[in-house]
Order: sequence, then C-alpha cells, then structure tokens
Amino acid sequence: MRTITYLFIGLLVMFWTTGATWFYICEVKGLCEAGDETKSVADILQEQDDYIVVRYQGKKWHEGEDNIVIAHSNPGPSIPEQTKPSLQAVADFISEGSNVELEIVSAYVSTEENLTDYKNIGIARADSIKRHMEALGVSANSITVNAYNLTDDYLDEGGIVFGGIKLLLHDK
Repeated sequence: MRTITYLFIGLLVMFWTTGATWFYICEVKGLCEAGDETKSVADILQEQDDYIVVRYQGKKWHEGEDNIVIAHSNPGPSIPEQTKPSLQAVADFISEGSNVELEIVSAYVSTEENLTDYKNIGIARADSIKRHMEALGVSANSITVNAYNLTDDYLDEGGIVFGGIKLLLHDK
C-alpha cells in the first residue's frame, strides 16, 4: 500500500511540474504562440504583414509596431520611428555574438522604374536597409540582401508596396 501511495504522489508531482512549466513558458513568458508554425521562405515572401516581422529559422522571432514603407519606384524605403526599435533589437541580437546572419529581402513590382545601378530596385531597397543595420552595429559580413518580384496586387492605392521588406535570421 505504501508503494502505491508513493507512486501516486510521484505521478502527481510530475504532472504538477509539467503543468507549472507549461504555464510559465506559455502563459507568463508568452513563448507558445498559437499558429507559429515554421514557414518556408516562399510562404513568408507572399505575406503582407501589417507590422515588421523578423523570422528566425522560419518561425516568428520578433514583431514590431509598424512596418518599413516602400513607395512605388523609390529605392530608399522609409523607416518609421515605431519600426526603429525592432531594427535595433535585431542588431543587438546579432551583435551580441549570436551565430546568426541577417537576410534582408525586399520586394519590387515589374511596373516600377529602376533608376539605380542595381540589378533591380528590390536589391537597392534591401541594400539601403543593410546600410542602416550596419550603422546600428551589425557587421556587413553578417548581412545578405536579396529581392523578389511581386504582382501589382501588392500595391495599395497610393502606390505603396506594403510589407515588402522581410528580415530573416539564419544560423551561420
């Protein structure tokens, strides 16, 4: 009878510990977002995010309060004040010695006029964000730039490419 009592108490403690751990990690720390599945780069590039979203290994790592604004045919994206803390958080994470690199991927649409020396205006935009990240202390060796072509459906009425900058963190 004593063995069964100890077994029951042991199982009770084990279940309580598991539940308490889950509660702390998911509810207190907020690290168990529902729907935070790993996404492929192709899926990520098709998203129109209201806010800047930084993904690490395909999962949401950080979400900011605003997004980087890209005007039609403008090679220099506008960085709202609300977005700067998100970029600083990424810069701090990379600069703290983490073994990750940042891939900056910028969108462009085929109707945009490219007046830059870059292959396409998307690369020019990504490079502009790269220079901003370097100014925040990120080593140029830790940043790559890329671009992807979107359909005109991603332009709003004012000619803004919405959600057209993606920040992806990858292990080196």
